[in-house]
Amino acid sequence: LSFDGHEYLQKTGIKYEVNIKDGNWSQFLPSEEKQRKNTETSACVSFSLTNSLETQYEFQRKNGKISDEIHEYLKKQGYIDSNNKLNISDRAIAKMSGTTAQWNSLIKVWDTVNNEGVLPETDWPFLDTMSFDEYYSEIPQNLKVKAKKFLDIFDINYEWVYYGATNI
Repeated sequence: LSFDGHEYLQKTGIKYEVNIKDGNWSQFLPSEEKQRKNTETSACVSFSLTNSLETQYEFQRKNGKISDEIHEYLKKQGYIDSNNKLNISDRAIAKMSGTTAQWNSLIKVWDTVNNEGVLPETDWPFLDTMSFDEYYSEIPQNLKVKAKKFLDIFDINYEWVYYGATNI
């Protein structure tokens, strides 16, 4: 199956289910973070991705699908913030996926996370005084290794829904 020059699998293995009947996810939202501080990051796709993963994690945790043992492990690794919520480094994802001043694509960012993993915000934070070049500085190899270990615990799957598409 192809669309817009990309190949897609028609079946992703993600089971369809209604998680919240009224669609109100507000009780599961992550800790608030700003995409722009001293500098414009152009990392909107990375920020949306982390918000999605962090929200899904909170939903799964509050519904007993993530064990206390896993949550405590993530806390020891720095992934859990002072609000006791998962907090993934948007900055690391933006860098690993090749985001530029012209932004990035959804597919490239999600594929990067699916293959490279994620870091905690505490390991690769977005500081208030960072310049664009500092924001996109190279990530040390030991942190890249840590990011990939996240995938030993979680599978990160995703699907696209195209507005107006009936049978892609």
